Amino acid sequence: MHIKDADFKNIVDSIHKLEERLFGHPLHRSSNTSSGYTLYKGKLTVLEQLKIVETKLKEARSLLQMDKLKFRKRVLRRVEYCIAAEVIEFKGRVTCELSPANELLITEMIFNGVFNDFTTPQTVALLSWLVC
Repeated sequence: MHIKDADFKNIVDSIHKLEERLFGHPLHRSSNTSSGYTLYKGKLTVLEQLKIVETKLKEARSLLQMDKLKFRKRVLRRVEYCIAAEVIEFKGRVTCELSPANELLITEMIFNGVFNDFTTPQTVALLSWLVC
């Protein structure tokens, strides 16, 4: 073709090198290529089915979690930690701030006035028992 452009020659050389690699590959002359391809297609099909099943499993788990969330919201409304509009009440906020012990028990004790008649040592003793 008598083309003297250096870029063109580099491209042609790259093509020749890639063709040599392609024709030198063991699968190029192999008679098992079609069966290998069939097996590979089967593998891809199985992987696709696996993705579909995993998606269905994920959806099922999210439905279960939604049910659990609904039940938990119902419990929070019953113990008056939130209102029907799912807004957390003061009692619920107090419970959120109590982390080292049984939060629900301590909150109910606070709001029922259990600590009102206790002295400081008695309060400390009771709270230390709840933390341990």
